[in-house]
Amino acid sequence: MSKVRLITSSNLAVWRIAWIARVSTTPLDKDIVSVINGGVFATPEEHEKDVKLCKHLYTAGHWSVFEHCSMTYLLECSRACSLQLARHRHISRTEMSQRYTKIGGEKNDWYVTPPDCEKSLQFYNQMEDAANVYNSLINLGYKREDARFILPEATKTRMFITLNLRTLLELTQKRACDPRAQWEIRELVRKMWHEIPSELKEVFRPELKWLDDKKNDRGTPRDE
Repeated sequence: MSKVRLITSSNLAVWRIAWIARVSTTPLDKDIVSVINGGVFATPEEHEKDVKLCKHLYTAGHWSVFEHCSMTYLLECSRACSLQLARHRHISRTEMSQRYTKIGGEKNDWYVTPPDCEKSLQFYNQMEDAANVYNSLINLGYKREDARFILPEATKTRMFITLNLRTLLELTQKRACDPRAQWEIRELVRKMWHEIPSELKEVFRPELKWLDDKKNDRGTPRDE
Protein backbone atom coordinates (compact mmCIF):
# COMPACT_ATOMS: atom_id res chain seq x y z
CA MET A 1 0.00 0.00 0.00
CA SER A 2 1.09 3.59 0.51
CA LYS A 3 4.54 4.36 1.91
CA VAL A 4 5.44 7.43 3.98
CA ARG A 5 8.79 8.65 5.23
CA LEU A 6 9.42 11.93 7.03
CA ILE A 7 12.64 13.27 5.50
CA THR A 8 13.12 16.52 7.40
CA SER A 9 11.23 18.96 9.61
CA SER A 10 11.58 22.43 11.10
CA ASN A 11 10.22 23.87 14.38
CA LEU A 12 8.25 20.67 14.95
CA ALA A 13 8.25 20.89 18.75
CA VAL A 14 5.93 22.27 21.40
CA TRP A 15 8.50 24.64 22.88
CA ARG A 16 9.36 26.13 19.49
CA ILE A 17 5.71 26.80 18.67
CA ALA A 18 5.23 28.42 22.09
CA TRP A 19 8.35 30.55 21.58
CA ILE A 20 7.14 31.77 18.20
CA ALA A 21 3.69 32.50 19.60
CA ARG A 22 5.04 34.63 22.44
CA VAL A 23 6.34 37.25 20.01
CA SER A 24 2.77 38.58 19.97
CA THR A 25 2.83 39.32 23.71
CA THR A 26 6.48 40.28 24.22
CA PRO A 27 7.09 44.08 24.20
CA LEU A 28 9.95 45.62 22.23
CA ASP A 29 11.96 46.48 25.35
CA LYS A 30 12.38 42.73 26.07
CA ASP A 31 14.60 40.38 24.12
CA ILE A 32 12.38 37.75 22.52
CA VAL A 33 15.15 35.18 23.02
CA SER A 34 14.81 35.62 26.77
CA VAL A 35 11.30 34.12 26.74
CA ILE A 36 12.60 30.75 25.51
CA ASN A 37 12.03 28.06 28.09
CA GLY A 38 15.04 26.13 26.86
CA GLY A 39 13.39 23.31 24.93
CA VAL A 40 14.65 20.00 26.32
CA PHE A 41 16.18 21.90 29.27
CA ALA A 42 12.86 23.39 30.35
CA THR A 43 11.45 22.50 33.75
CA PRO A 44 8.26 20.41 33.87
CA GLU A 45 6.37 23.55 34.87
CA GLU A 46 7.73 25.50 31.91
CA HIS A 47 6.96 22.66 29.55
CA GLU A 48 3.39 22.47 30.86
CA LYS A 49 2.99 26.19 30.17
CA ASP A 50 4.15 25.63 26.61
CA VAL A 51 1.70 22.77 26.14
CA LYS A 52 -1.14 24.84 27.61
CA LEU A 53 -0.32 27.73 25.28
CA CYS A 54 -0.24 25.48 22.20
CA LYS A 55 -3.57 23.91 23.16
CA HIS A 56 -5.06 27.38 23.54
CA LEU A 57 -3.74 28.41 20.13
CA TYR A 58 -5.35 25.36 18.59
CA THR A 59 -8.75 25.59 20.27
CA ALA A 60 -8.95 29.38 19.80
CA GLY A 61 -8.29 29.06 16.08
CA HIS A 62 -4.93 30.87 16.07
CA TRP A 63 -3.55 28.41 13.53
CA SER A 64 -1.17 30.79 11.76
CA VAL A 65 1.47 29.93 14.39
CA PHE A 66 1.49 26.32 13.16
CA GLU A 67 2.51 27.50 9.71
CA HIS A 68 6.05 27.98 11.02
CA CYS A 69 6.40 24.20 11.41
CA SER A 70 7.27 22.49 8.15
CA MET A 71 7.72 18.88 7.08
CA THR A 72 9.08 17.22 3.97
CA TYR A 73 7.85 13.69 3.25
CA LEU A 74 8.71 11.06 0.67
CA LEU A 75 5.48 9.35 -0.40
CA GLU A 76 4.55 6.39 -2.57
CA CYS A 77 0.92 5.82 -3.57
CA SER A 78 -1.35 5.37 -6.57
CA ARG A 79 -1.95 8.05 -9.19
CA ALA A 80 -5.56 8.19 -7.99
CA CYS A 81 -4.38 9.08 -4.49
CA SER A 82 -1.83 11.55 -5.86
CA LEU A 83 -4.57 13.46 -7.66
CA GLN A 84 -6.58 13.73 -4.45
CA LEU A 85 -3.54 15.06 -2.64
CA ALA A 86 -2.99 17.64 -5.39
CA ARG A 87 -6.33 19.26 -4.55
CA HIS A 88 -4.81 20.58 -1.33
CA ARG A 89 -3.18 23.68 -2.75
CA HIS A 90 -0.84 24.53 0.11
CA ILE A 91 1.23 21.40 -0.44
CA SER A 92 4.39 21.70 -2.54
CA ARG A 93 4.89 18.58 -4.66
CA THR A 94 7.69 17.21 -6.85
CA GLU A 95 6.49 13.98 -8.43
CA MET A 96 7.94 11.19 -10.53
CA SER A 97 7.30 11.81 -14.21
CA GLN A 98 5.70 9.19 -16.43
CA ARG A 99 7.26 10.99 -19.40
CA TYR A 100 10.82 10.28 -18.31
CA THR A 101 10.49 7.03 -16.36
CA LYS A 102 9.33 3.65 -17.56
CA ILE A 103 6.52 2.17 -15.53
CA GLY A 104 6.73 -1.46 -14.57
CA GLY A 105 8.58 -4.01 -12.54
CA GLU A 106 8.41 -7.59 -11.43
CA LYS A 107 5.00 -9.12 -10.81
CA ASN A 108 2.47 -6.56 -9.53
CA ASP A 109 4.71 -4.08 -7.71
CA TRP A 110 3.94 -1.26 -10.16
CA TYR A 111 0.32 -0.75 -9.08
CA VAL A 112 -1.83 -0.48 -5.95
CA THR A 113 -4.53 -3.08 -5.35
CA PRO A 114 -7.68 -1.86 -3.55
CA PRO A 115 -8.55 -4.09 -0.58
CA ASP A 116 -11.92 -4.98 -2.11
CA CYS A 117 -10.16 -6.19 -5.28
CA GLU A 118 -7.53 -8.40 -3.65
CA LYS A 119 -9.48 -11.55 -4.56
CA SER A 120 -10.56 -10.32 -8.00
CA LEU A 121 -8.91 -12.27 -10.82
CA GLN A 122 -10.47 -9.85 -13.28
CA PHE A 123 -8.65 -6.92 -11.62
CA TYR A 124 -5.24 -8.63 -11.85
CA ASN A 125 -5.89 -9.65 -15.46
CA GLN A 126 -6.76 -6.08 -16.33
CA MET A 127 -3.53 -4.81 -14.75
CA GLU A 128 -1.53 -7.41 -16.67
CA ASP A 129 -3.23 -6.42 -19.93
CA ALA A 130 -2.48 -2.74 -19.30
CA ALA A 131 1.20 -3.50 -18.66
CA ASN A 132 1.43 -5.62 -21.80
CA VAL A 133 -0.11 -2.94 -24.01
CA TYR A 134 2.08 -0.25 -22.42
CA ASN A 135 5.28 -2.22 -23.05
CA SER A 136 4.15 -3.15 -26.56
CA LEU A 137 3.66 0.51 -27.47
CA ILE A 138 7.13 1.39 -26.18
CA ASN A 139 8.68 -1.55 -28.06
CA LEU A 140 6.96 -0.31 -31.22
CA GLY A 141 8.72 3.02 -30.81
CA TYR A 142 6.03 5.13 -29.17
CA LYS A 143 7.18 7.70 -26.65
CA ARG A 144 6.64 7.00 -22.96
CA GLU A 145 4.57 10.17 -22.71
CA ASP A 146 2.14 8.64 -25.22
CA ALA A 147 2.27 5.04 -23.99
CA ARG A 148 1.33 6.20 -20.47
CA PHE A 149 -2.21 7.00 -21.66
CA ILE A 150 -2.98 3.29 -21.37
CA LEU A 151 -1.99 3.14 -17.72
CA PRO A 152 -4.69 2.92 -15.01
CA GLU A 153 -5.04 5.22 -11.99
CA ALA A 154 -3.81 2.32 -9.85
CA THR A 155 -0.28 2.93 -11.22
CA LYS A 156 2.18 3.72 -8.43
CA THR A 157 3.88 7.09 -8.22
CA ARG A 158 6.44 8.64 -5.90
CA MET A 159 6.89 12.22 -4.76
CA PHE A 160 8.41 14.60 -2.27
CA ILE A 161 5.93 16.93 -0.61
CA THR A 162 6.51 19.84 1.74
CA LEU A 163 3.76 21.29 3.90
CA ASN A 164 3.33 23.11 7.19
CA LEU A 165 1.67 21.82 10.33
CA ARG A 166 -1.50 23.85 9.75
CA THR A 167 -1.94 22.19 6.37
CA LEU A 168 -1.33 18.76 7.90
CA LEU A 169 -3.99 19.45 10.54
CA GLU A 170 -6.51 20.45 7.89
CA LEU A 171 -5.52 17.48 5.72
CA THR A 172 -5.94 15.13 8.66
CA GLN A 173 -9.39 16.45 9.49
CA LYS A 174 -10.62 16.26 5.90
CA ARG A 175 -8.95 13.08 4.72
CA ALA A 176 -8.04 10.91 7.71
CA CYS A 177 -10.90 11.58 10.13
CA ASP A 178 -13.71 11.62 7.56
CA PRO A 179 -14.95 8.08 6.74
CA ARG A 180 -16.24 9.41 3.42
CA ALA A 181 -12.65 9.90 2.22
CA GLN A 182 -11.22 7.11 0.07
CA TRP A 183 -9.38 4.34 1.90
CA GLU A 184 -5.95 4.98 0.36
CA ILE A 185 -5.67 8.67 1.18
CA ARG A 186 -6.99 7.95 4.69
CA GLU A 187 -4.16 5.46 5.11
CA LEU A 188 -1.59 7.83 3.61
CA VAL A 189 -2.52 10.81 5.80
CA ARG A 190 -2.64 8.65 8.93
CA LYS A 191 0.91 7.52 8.26
CA MET A 192 1.95 11.14 7.78
CA TRP A 193 0.29 12.02 11.08
CA HIS A 194 2.05 9.15 12.87
CA GLU A 195 5.42 10.65 11.88
CA ILE A 196 5.10 13.84 13.93
CA PRO A 197 6.33 13.85 17.56
CA SER A 198 3.99 12.32 20.15
CA GLU A 199 4.17 15.34 22.46
CA LEU A 200 2.93 17.52 19.63
CA LYS A 201 0.05 15.21 18.72
CA GLU A 202 -1.13 15.39 22.33
CA VAL A 203 -1.68 19.12 21.91
CA PHE A 204 -4.54 18.65 19.50
CA ARG A 205 -8.10 17.83 20.29
CA PRO A 206 -9.23 14.30 21.24
CA GLU A 207 -10.89 13.45 17.91
CA LEU A 208 -7.46 13.43 16.29
CA LYS A 209 -5.85 11.21 18.91
CA TRP A 210 -7.62 8.06 17.72
CA LEU A 211 -5.40 8.19 14.63
CA ASP A 212 -2.60 6.70 16.74
CA ASP A 213 -4.60 3.50 17.07
CA LYS A 214 -3.25 1.15 14.39
CA LYS A 215 -6.50 -0.77 14.21
CA ASN A 216 -8.05 2.32 12.61
CA ASP A 217 -5.48 2.55 9.81
CA ARG A 218 -7.92 1.19 7.27
CA GLY A 219 -10.63 3.66 8.26
CA THR A 220 -14.36 3.21 8.72
CA PRO A 221 -16.07 0.45 6.70
CA ARG A 222 -18.25 1.64 3.83
CA ASP A 223 -21.51 0.54 5.41
CA GLU A 224 -20.88 2.80 8.42
